[in-house]
Amino acid sequence: MNTYVSAVNCRQNEWVDKTRLLLVKQEEEEEEEEEEEEEGEEEAAANEALQETSGSENQSVKLEDDEPEAKRIKVDPPGNSSVRVSDDLAEELTCPLCNELFKEPVVVKCGHNFCCGCLDKAWAGQDSFTCPACKEVINDKKFTNNRALANLVKKTARAFAVPAAVLTPAKSLAKEKPPVNCLVHDEKLKLFCKDDGDLSCVICRDSLKHTCHSFLPIMDAVCVYKTELSSIVTPLEDALKVAEQMAKNQNEKIGRHKTTMTEFREHIESEFQKMYKFMKEKEQKLLEKLQEEGESLLMEMEDNIAKIEENIKCIKQSIATTSEKLNDTDSVSFLT
Repeated sequence: MNTYVSAVNCRQNEWVDKTRLLLVKQEEEEEEEEEEEEEGEEEAAANEALQETSGSENQSVKLEDDEPEAKRIKVDPPGNSSVRVSDDLAEELTCPLCNELFKEPVVVKCGHNFCCGCLDKAWAGQDSFTCPACKEVINDKKFTNNRALANLVKKTARAFAVPAAVLTPAKSLAKEKPPVNCLVHDEKLKLFCKDDGDLSCVICRDSLKHTCHSFLPIMDAVCVYKTELSSIVTPLEDALKVAEQMAKNQNEKIGRHKTTMTEFREHIESEFQKMYKFMKEKEQKLLEKLQEEGESLLMEMEDNIAKIEENIKCIKQSIATTSEKLNDTDSVSFLT
């Protein structure tokens, strides 16, 4: 593997050296012509862009020779593929709703511009629209096409060969795919820096930033990290099997517990039904016995009361006879 990497690095170094020589030679031959053409194109395009902006907003803008560079559109030499556009101009050409270049721009009552489609979406289902720039509430859904601004967007992009993504703010650029080429040297990303953990080109490898760093070809780095991930996946799979087995055992315990609960419930209900039946029968027997003994005792008590009443009657008769004797004044009749 080390021999293969060394051979690849040697071939890449040779290719880089040859490429550098060709670039230096070409730059020396075309340097003067390119500088003159770039200055002329930059000045003409800046004048045209500013004139178009002033025409769309009915304002007079005076372009001075000593205007600060920060307010002009800057274009790098053709040898450099990165094209930088003024942030101020980018903001003027950006829709406040979608944060992208204007598409069919329209101007509303407050004077601010929006994409026609964005404005329709923002106004959908509402009676009014609040401008995000000035916070003015607009009730009338009336707007006018801003053709001057639309032409400015097209001409600016065409004059500087700037793709729409370059003029788009960073928020929308975040959605794009990762670059294939190095953002610094515009070389294809072929290496992976193990120390920094990012992709690099062959020129980055030889730069001071990556001094004493270890590099791998992208495919080798993919194999290495896939191997590492595989070594991580294996114990995770084992842990997953253990967890699944534990879950299975727990589910079985839950099933057995539910079955046991059902059996206990049925047993308790059955026992209580038996107890209820037994108590009901016992209650019936006790009531019958109570009725029988009560009636027998009642009859005995009624016989006793009859005898007592008869005895009372006899006593009363004896008292009456005795009283009659006591009241008898005749001694002979009293003694007889």
